[in-house]
Amino acid sequence: MLKKLVISIITIFLMWGCSNETIDIEALSKSIYESCNKEMVLLDKDKASAILFIDDISECYVYLPNDNSADIVAVIKGNNSEIEKGIKQYIESLKQTSAMYDPKEITKIDNYLLVNKDDVTIFVINDNIDNIEKIIKEQ
Repeated sequence: MLKKLVISIITIFLMWGCSNETIDIEALSKSIYESCNKEMVLLDKDKASAILFIDDISECYVYLPNDNSADIVAVIKGNNSEIEKGIKQYIESLKQTSAMYDPKEITKIDNYLLVNKDDVTIFVINDNIDNIEKIIKEQ
């Protein structure tokens, strides 16, 4: 009986360990970007790091719009707590700017999406947040 229990536990751990997939952040960011239905520009790592107030990013895909809207798609790999801290600072800065130039964007900013999956942080501001949440759950 004990032997069967040990074998069952080992099997469960092996199955659990094998199912641990890494997130393809490039594919995820493209899927989110495409669901935004907005023309956006992909930033390089240095610009993304500066704009989002994040010092250490191992890999990222950050899209900003061509217009002056508050929209953003950011899928960032690195230290989640460090990334979240920078994003919170970015949100406050964005709110202050929007209050002066386009106050109707503040509602969209307040409804931002911030999700951590393993060592990946997903940050989105867009009118289409419900669809974006579905895309993230499918990953």
